[in-house]
Amino acid sequence: MHRSVSLLIIAALGCALSFWAAHRIAQSEQSLLEEEFRHSADNQAQMLRWHLSSLYDTLNQLGVLFEGSENVSPEEFARVAEGMLSRHREIQALEWVPAVPQSQRAGMEAMWRKRYPGFSFSERQHGVMVEARPRLMYYPVYYVEPFSGNERVFGFDLGSEPIRLKTLMAARDRGRLLASEPIHRVQGGQERTATLVMLPVYRGLPGTLANRRANLMGFVLGVFQIEKLVQAVFFNRAHSRIDFRLFDDTADGAALATVGGFDDSMADWSYDQPLPDVAGRQWRLQARPQPTFFRDQRSLLPWMVGLGGPILILILTSMVYQMRQRNLAIAALVERRTEELDEANRKLIQLTLTDSLTEVGNRRQFDQWLSSEWDAGRRSGRPLTLMLVDVDYFKSFNDNYGHRAGDKALRCIAATLRERLHRPRDLVARYGGEEFAILLPETSDNVPLLAQALCDAVAELGIRHECGGETGVVTVSIGVATLVPAVEQQAEHLVELADQALYRAKAEGRNRVISYGGQVHLQLAPGSPA
Repeated sequence: MHRSVSLLIIAALGCALSFWAAHRIAQSEQSLLEEEFRHSADNQAQMLRWHLSSLYDTLNQLGVLFEGSENVSPEEFARVAEGMLSRHREIQALEWVPAVPQSQRAGMEAMWRKRYPGFSFSERQHGVMVEARPRLMYYPVYYVEPFSGNERVFGFDLGSEPIRLKTLMAARDRGRLLASEPIHRVQGGQERTATLVMLPVYRGLPGTLANRRANLMGFVLGVFQIEKLVQAVFFNRAHSRIDFRLFDDTADGAALATVGGFDDSMADWSYDQPLPDVAGRQWRLQARPQPTFFRDQRSLLPWMVGLGGPILILILTSMVYQMRQRNLAIAALVERRTEELDEANRKLIQLTLTDSLTEVGNRRQFDQWLSSEWDAGRRSGRPLTLMLVDVDYFKSFNDNYGHRAGDKALRCIAATLRERLHRPRDLVARYGGEEFAILLPETSDNVPLLAQALCDAVAELGIRHECGGETGVVTVSIGVATLVPAVEQQAEHLVELADQALYRAKAEGRNRVISYGGQVHLQLAPGSPA
């Protein structure tokens, strides 16, 4: 009797231990799968952020075209826009929307009437396109690519619609990209959701609100198809067994696009990832696992352990070993995937901080570097130097030798500047179209001589430029400014001083260095000793 009771106790303990082990294994697997789901969702949100950043860089590049010249021809716009559209299928159209005062309306309409008789600025009244009524300022769609399929918007005055005018004015005053509320367009018999992203373009430096309002040239506008945008990012969703839905919380949480079935039965597993500041709007990406996500990835191990109570005593050691090995394998798999994703993210971050043409830092890296070094200079009391380098007569170089030769020249100049800087904290970045910025922390009094050496080195490249002044080769003008960062100053003050020095260098004949450094104004003409 005693042995029977002992056996029953052992059997009961074995069954209890079996059920407990099965429960723990199931919990462990569930935790790992939940972690994998969230990590995959985070990675997709990060990919969407980088993809949006790439689209915004496209608009910025198109804006540089108009900043470099106020006489961009329709053919030049179409050529540049076609290349951008071929790389980004999610951009439905690219448009140029100039700011046209009432006094210039007739002349701008007359230019297009030579090609399209009857052309005029238009607006929508009661759903019908009619000639735009007189107003102080117009914002017409003056260039559009592709033209086919977008004929109705050609000449349409965006300022005639209060909602779009409000977005235009906000973009103008803030001096940055802004996106409109979602719009619904019928294409191919289906309703598509799109958003208009507007980039203001100014003459000169839009440093203040008054300058931005007075010097507005117009807007580069992109029509982004949101469905194609998310499809480009989530093209391999079928392998992940995760559905996604994109919301615009600025528009009361309106759903912009859905990828997958988005099963309501899995609503409790929804995972939200806010996307910070999408061109002035607050988007949110919600991930939801498909019903098969957990089911197909769970193993039979919990069932095997739970039903193996009667023989638990015989196989306990083996089962514990198998459980441990499986958990280690799952943890190693998750760790390996995490390392691969982290490495991919690191490479993506590096790409977003590098100018793809010249392989030096881009404007985003420069802004981050300047802010960091400015704060360091405040703490250490050491000087910080900024050089702004502008390629002389670069537009005429492009006009005479072509954009491919211009790109090659920019690459050569960037490499020359980079090779002559040896300290780890020195930075060369592409600041604008043909303009570079060089940031030199903890500098000494020989900075103007270094700047002259860089100026001479570019000239010594011997890049032929018959329309580039007396030298017959490509040259640069350099403005230098040095400051010891003070608490009451901002980093923008250093940029302003360097820009003033650059302006003087160009005004005094180009191919020279003008240095601004506190109360010291040093000018080095070509040929000065280095």
